[in-house]
Amino acid sequence: MPDETLYRAYLAGDEQALTTLTERYGDSLTLYLCGFTHNLQDAEDLMIEAFARIIKKRPEIGDGCFKSYLYRTGRNLATNFFHRNRHSGNFSLEEPEELAARLTGLRLEHEDLSAALADVSVERYFTGLSGEDLRSLLES
Repeated sequence: MPDETLYRAYLAGDEQALTTLTERYGDSLTLYLCGFTHNLQDAEDLMIEAFARIIKKRPEIGDGCFKSYLYRTGRNLATNFFHRNRHSGNFSLEEPEELAARLTGLRLEHEDLSAALADVSVERYFTGLSGEDLRSLLES
């Protein structure tokens, strides 16, 4: 069912239509927003806020424009997030040598990941492959 039909059904009171839209775009919007925030938890919060804004404002969205409206809302929220948090900075109580050793260990672990596993992860998030499809990708 097209996005606009689902959105109009939601506006008419069909909560399941909103659930379908959230399932359709939740993961991909979160990954998109993670590119701005560099933090998955913050990206998930912004994704939820983007849907909440659409729910609250109930804007008139033209045909073929739901996804772009949703992503633009998320991008605007991410921009505001960046401006609010750019001076907060992250800090660590670890000694610099300990932190460097831990980061080196993480980097080595990351390098050990197989290319196939990385491909499967990307496929899962962007295409919504089932477990069976993922298994067949790993076996090939």
